[in-house]
Amino acid sequence: MMRSMIAAFCALAVWSSAGNADQSGAAYLLSPGDVVMVSVWQEDSLRQEATVLPDGSITFPLAGRINVAGLDVTAVEKQVAAKLEKFLPDPNVSVVVKSIAGNLVYVQGKVIKPGPVQMAGPTAVLQALSMSGGLDKFAD
Repeated sequence: MMRSMIAAFCALAVWSSAGNADQSGAAYLLSPGDVVMVSVWQEDSLRQEATVLPDGSITFPLAGRINVAGLDVTAVEKQVAAKLEKFLPDPNVSVVVKSIAGNLVYVQGKVIKPGPVQMAGPTAVLQALSMSGGLDKFAD
């Protein structure tokens, strides 16, 4: 049972880290739960912190709902700017990642602290097990 849980966790860890960055240093891709700060230069009223919703979207004034999950910040800046062009000439949009809360995996089984583990980057299975307090004395 424990081996199958570890195997499932291995697959999840590889899938999660591969989806957000490859080994060549590609840009971080936004996930539901991440928090971003979106602002427009010289427009103080167009500055807002937004959490990526479970459906992968954020809402920004004048631009409305924008799907951002799976995109890097440069792509999000372009999408917001395109939607704002109806209201502002040549908007200069900036998007900054404030929190990467969307990168969670769940460790279960015979570990000291089962539950969610926050991944700050590519995370190996042994690292996640360590962040869960390690295996308990009854682990197989």
